[in-house]
Amino acid sequence: MRIIPYNGFMKPVNNSSANNLYDFFVYRKAEEACRILDFGRDQWQADGGSEAGRTVCGQSGDATDAAGVLRALDLIIEGNRLRSRHGLNALAVTDELMAMAAVNANMSAVIRAHWMGLRQSYGLQYTGENLAWGYDNPFEGWYEEEGRLYESGSRSGVGHYLNLVNPEQEPERDYVACGFGLVTKPGILVTACHEFAAAYGAGTTPKGVRITTENAIPAEEYRDAFMKFITE
Repeated sequence: MRIIPYNGFMKPVNNSSANNLYDFFVYRKAEEACRILDFGRDQWQADGGSEAGRTVCGQSGDATDAAGVLRALDLIIEGNRLRSRHGLNALAVTDELMAMAAVNANMSAVIRAHWMGLRQSYGLQYTGENLAWGYDNPFEGWYEEEGRLYESGSRSGVGHYLNLVNPEQEPERDYVACGFGLVTKPGILVTACHEFAAAYGAGTTPKGVRITTENAIPAEEYRDAFMKFITE
């Protein structure tokens, strides 16, 4: 088991399993990504009198759990293959967008809608978000189902497809980087959250740190790094 020293800029993690997404961020010294997960650990939605939607780093089925992170990264790679059919660039991955996707997925799994808490608190802009509930593979809905609607001439109910492949070449959907969160908790519909960011950045944080795409790396490289981390 990898031991992660506490270096003063992040809270010690009280998690259910080691080597989860938070631990990976600590290892990479991704301070802003850790702060985003810390923010998610402090948020919750009342659900039947209990706290729900809170990010619990490493808990089985939480979007930060290692198995879910690996599946999420596989889905990014699959999405990039779909984008390639349309002559689009492969979306790279950033720590910050992975953190945003995890927090939003955990909350959206409960509220069954886009959760604006992170977006509002961080003043995010120039980002897009696709959500899906109940799909083993969300691209069945985002790409296959909505793609057929789009090709039939419909412009209603195809927003996820537009985010993914930008067929109308809208500048605001000229995305270059992304993150992905996947929630697989028992008793809750599988929830997928795909976060997108354009080249000119995803906004500013309360600390005044700009969340940009400058440090984005290819999805395959990111997955290899995460796999190496959790298996060493």
